[in-house]
Amino acid sequence: MFQISLKDAGELCLNSVQCKSKCCHRETGLSLARCAPKASENSECSAWTLYGVYYKCPCERGLTCEVDKTIVGSITNTNFGICLDVGSSMRRKKKERRKRRTRSSSCRIMAQRWWRSF
Repeated sequence: MFQISLKDAGELCLNSVQCKSKCCHRETGLSLARCAPKASENSECSAWTLYGVYYKCPCERGLTCEVDKTIVGSITNTNFGICLDVGSSMRRKKKERRKRRTRSSSCRIMAQRWWRSF
């Protein structure tokens, strides 16, 4: 039976399906593509591509590549983004909102006490 062995980081590749990491990466249009690890949090990334070869690897599992997905960026290979943990950024936003509410309510209480002092 025919058996396919996946390639390790640094080995030459033609498509991401050949790599253990599922990222076949090339530096420039003229360079040879090699298997590379997926992008970690806060690293540059590319959205999924039909071609299977990336200038920036897609994000690790659990992260999202926040990128402008316009057709122009896809054609010119400039649709790079940053890998973000969507869950942690949502928790951070909730925490910030809570802080703002607490600050505004404490200011209101201080103003009420100030007016009562007259």
